[in-house]
Amino acid sequence: MTTELLSAILDGGLRHPHFFEGRILTATDLSVEREAHRARQRRLGRALGSGIVSGLEVTIRDRGAGGTVPVLGITAGLALAADGDSLELAADIDLCLARELEHEPPPDSPFHACAPPSTKPVAVGEGVYLLLLGPAAGFRERAVMSGLGDPKAGAGCGSRWALEGVSFRLLPYDPLAEELLPATHRDQLADLLTDAATPARRSRLRNHLAHLFLASAAQAAVADDPLAALAGETPTNPIAGLRQRGEIADCEVPVALVHWTLSGLHFADPWAVRRRPVPSLQHAAAPMLSGDAFRADAEARVLQFQQHLAELLDEAAAPTSLVAREHFRFLPAAGLLPVAGSDRPRGLSVPAFFADRTVRGPLFTEGARVAPLFDRSYAFPAIDTESDEMVWLYSIRENRQRVPERPAVIFTSGFMPLFGDARYDINRWSFGNFSSFLV
Repeated sequence: MTTELLSAILDGGLRHPHFFEGRILTATDLSVEREAHRARQRRLGRALGSGIVSGLEVTIRDRGAGGTVPVLGITAGLALAADGDSLELAADIDLCLARELEHEPPPDSPFHACAPPSTKPVAVGEGVYLLLLGPAAGFRERAVMSGLGDPKAGAGCGSRWALEGVSFRLLPYDPLAEELLPATHRDQLADLLTDAATPARRSRLRNHLAHLFLASAAQAAVADDPLAALAGETPTNPIAGLRQRGEIADCEVPVALVHWTLSGLHFADPWAVRRRPVPSLQHAAAPMLSGDAFRADAEARVLQFQQHLAELLDEAAAPTSLVAREHFRFLPAAGLLPVAGSDRPRGLSVPAFFADRTVRGPLFTEGARVAPLFDRSYAFPAIDTESDEMVWLYSIRENRQRVPERPAVIFTSGFMPLFGDARYDINRWSFGNFSSFLV
């Protein structure tokens, strides 16, 4: 049956009670009105996209060594789920990763349709897990019951307030079963999962797992078969597969990637799975070549690296001896390195960090170019430390001139264009900003 122009298409539309003078108002009418408003809000939420809006930072409070239960610190924050619902943690909490049963919300709760996909006991212990944020609901206080046609009117009571909140759960994840893994990456990951006894191997394991979710291999696959990417045949991110299999519900948002061993938590990595809200792809047939999802992944690569590196420097016995190839399989297309200085004893040595790798620089660049440099880097794939790709190095002129005791160096992929300042001949040197401190 065809539909004519200007015909009202009402099937599947929002249903509101029609209020008119003299109509008897019931709890059912109010519930339907509430659900209509919720459905409209979900439409807006889906338009904005799933992701974390603010907060929900994850840190390790207690690693759980010696058989104790690990504890994570989670800050207050707001997220949008794939189904459009908003999830807000109102205050900072310490989350105990204990074994508990998942309970469905009450039948008449507003979140009932978005109950978690499993009611089995949460499996905790050795392995890789996704920490997921989902909805929760409950009731508080009591109110006197009264109603038309109820012989017990005034003699009973019901719940006064229906409360919408959140809950966290751990989802076990087997990275070796992931179809996105190339064979060489799978072999390396299997080896690291078997033996992560040294700090370097633990760091490399974390990096491997993070970049599986950061779609680094998937982005590289675009060049291998661009027509497959255009047709939407190239897989992108494990999260999408977990949603398709029903292991992650549309009402849940990934918050962190956790590696738990018999000796406690090795790491809790938020930016491996954390993303800002990303609208739906403009062209569903080309998810690898359009939309904002890849840019969000690239931004997360930078933030994941910076957090990983900061924790690595805090824990390293000799920070200046850290080597990129030993601790990272992948690097973002651009990153900021804290270099050891008089006011930063726990910094890197750039020559050691990029040992056995071709570098150009450090060249000088203006501070005004730093933000455009990182913005440009989001279009480039991650750096594979096992490749022979050259790396650009930059010193920031203002940093060297004004705060030389806390030096920093930017690295970028060799595929990126040069962001350094042009060299001047002797007649023009005094025109440059560097002449005041480099002579």
